[in-house]
Amino acid sequence: MIFEFIKYLKNIKKKFLLIPFSVFIILLFITLYSWNEAKNNSYKNSSIQFDGIAEKANLALISQMLGYTQVLIGAKSFIYTNKNIVTRDQWNRYIDNLDLSKSYPGIQGIGINKYVTKIEKQKHINEIRNSGFNEYNIRPPGEREEYFPVIFIEPFINRNIRAFGFDVFSESIRREAIQKAIETGQAHATGKITLVQETSKDVQNGFLVFLPLFKTYEIPKTKEQRKELIYGLVSAVFRMNDLIQGIFSEKFENFNLKIYDGNSKEKNNLLFSNLADDFNPKSEFNRVFIEDINNHTWTVEFTSTETFEELTKSSFASLLLLSGIIFSILISLILLFLISLFEQTKNVLQSNIDLKNTQMQLIQSAKFAALGEMAGGVAHEINNPLTVISGKAYKLVRMAKKNQLDLNIVEENAIAIENIVKHISKITLGLLTYSRESEEDHLDFEDIDKIIDQATILCNEKFKNNGVELIIAKNCQSNSLYCSGIQISQVLLNLLNNAFDAIKNLNNKWIKLDVTEDNNNIFFRISDCGPPIPEDVKEKIMQPFFTTKKIGEGTGLGLSVSRGIIEKHKGEFYLDKNIKETTFVIKLPKYLEKKESA
Repeated sequence: MIFEFIKYLKNIKKKFLLIPFSVFIILLFITLYSWNEAKNNSYKNSSIQFDGIAEKANLALISQMLGYTQVLIGAKSFIYTNKNIVTRDQWNRYIDNLDLSKSYPGIQGIGINKYVTKIEKQKHINEIRNSGFNEYNIRPPGEREEYFPVIFIEPFINRNIRAFGFDVFSESIRREAIQKAIETGQAHATGKITLVQETSKDVQNGFLVFLPLFKTYEIPKTKEQRKELIYGLVSAVFRMNDLIQGIFSEKFENFNLKIYDGNSKEKNNLLFSNLADDFNPKSEFNRVFIEDINNHTWTVEFTSTETFEELTKSSFASLLLLSGIIFSILISLILLFLISLFEQTKNVLQSNIDLKNTQMQLIQSAKFAALGEMAGGVAHEINNPLTVISGKAYKLVRMAKKNQLDLNIVEENAIAIENIVKHISKITLGLLTYSRESEEDHLDFEDIDKIIDQATILCNEKFKNNGVELIIAKNCQSNSLYCSGIQISQVLLNLLNNAFDAIKNLNNKWIKLDVTEDNNNIFFRISDCGPPIPEDVKEKIMQPFFTTKKIGEGTGLGLSVSRGIIEKHKGEFYLDKNIKETTFVIKLPKYLEKKESA
């Protein structure tokens, strides 16, 4: 067909080909331009949508952190209300009433750090030991001028017990935040640290937020006064993974999140990432925020996930490109067709030559049809329809030669030819279906009548031509079956062809396909009028490579492969030895669990 089209193009003058070619190039350029604009607009829309998601998520992060700061301010007011004298029980009840796990998810604990000088150290230790903690000591050991040990932390369980007595002023990152908090009188967050609460399991990055407590309710006005009147600290403890999980309780479906300590996105500064270590998937969209978290800088980076990109990807641009190319081709072909008509009108005097060309094309078409019959192996199934088409086409050609074309007759014959072509197409489509690999066919609810039709379409004509009566009896209420329809049809077709081979030389020939059911199963029974299978053959008939046919006769799935297909469907395939006629039975469950058949 393609070679004929190329030959046809060669017969048209080049100057006429230039017109449809030029139109095609122009339309193609318009299509590509429109496609590029649509793709850019789709990208912009996705980018705007992602920015909205990132801004909303970042706002949730900032709002939650502000909420934690309010918790510290409230705790500070509680301590001042009690004139800086708070017992362990009072602190426990106060924090317990806050219900941190529900109202402020993600916070590890709220603590009090008392300011202790070198001179006051031993007195402080004795006071704590006398309150019931005999082994209390300030950690890490060593003599220092100033200490800020953790004296209260709630909830006082599990990991938080490890922080009791720890001097937060002994470590440089914590000390820097404490000094800034005292100098400004405001809450200050530390940089990236490893909390003393960490164990050898599930180690996370962390940080602290310190709010200074002064001996006076009012914040002293000068730095010197604030240093002189410092009483202690109220602190919030955070483990980054727990914090982010508390803020973003849902899974990270639309974005990946990374938080860095400071302004630089260096690996050493990474506070949190929902991605595995060293895994940096390529993202189409990203948004970076520089945020002040309690007077400490965080760099918050959101990047799009593959899920988001797939959900927001528009198919409009691709459809526009495809439809534009098809439209360009169709318009060009229409112009080519119009030019062809013009050429034919111009050369009407050469009708005899045109007729010869038409005859050659018909001969060539017949050759292709013959090749198709041989390649497909379905000569019996399409021979008669092709004969009818040929007769009607010949009738139309004769009328055309005599200039006696009647539109009604042309329409009637065209409709008849179209219906016959549909029938042939159905046969060849069935042939293509059965010729392809079917190992990966998915299971679904298939119409039983369709399964039978797919199995019989390729053998009906052969049966008729050889005088074989095919009896189909469906005696079941069920209309569908959970299976691979193609595979079941293949098995049925194989059994029907085997039955045909067994009875084709008999006088009165019939094959019966019977469909029945019980509560849980559908039964397909294929029986024929042929002689019974010998007992010695019955024992070997299901074995691989066993056949009773002569060398070179017949193809198909083979009974052993057919049985394998049925068993994969959790069914049974066997020869019914209790019936006189040769009868093969396919037993399939009506309902099959998908997890079993995947």
